Amino acid sequence: MQGNSTKSKTLVFTLFLLLTFSQLALATAVQQPTMQQPAVQALQPIIQVQQPVDQRSMIQQSATRLNINQASLEQLSTLPGIGPTKASAIILVREQKGSFANLSDLQAVKGIGARTTARLEHLISF
Repeated sequence: MQGNSTKSKTLVFTLFLLLTFSQLALATAVQQPTMQQPAVQALQPIIQVQQPVDQRSMIQQSATRLNINQASLEQLSTLPGIGPTKASAIILVREQKGSFANLSDLQAVKGIGARTTARLEHLISF
């Protein structure tokens, strides 16, 4: 008799775990629609197929980047993490040492480190 009771409890517990984890997986896999998001978007596939690279869009994207070697104080100040003080420091280093060639050169500016350059990487050009 006790064997059947133990088997029943194990079966109930296993079903409970299965149900709990399947609901958890489903909840994380499907986005819940919000007021700004139509319900149709919640049905989009989780895995998105990467589209082929369009060379023209890459050129347009690089054209929207701010050239760090030509930017004014006002333009530099619009970058995330760069206020007027850091913008002035960038211009000062640029005038003293010449053009920046890469992100490492930009890290020579006081107050600009790896985290700041990581945020700026896709927004600036040299």
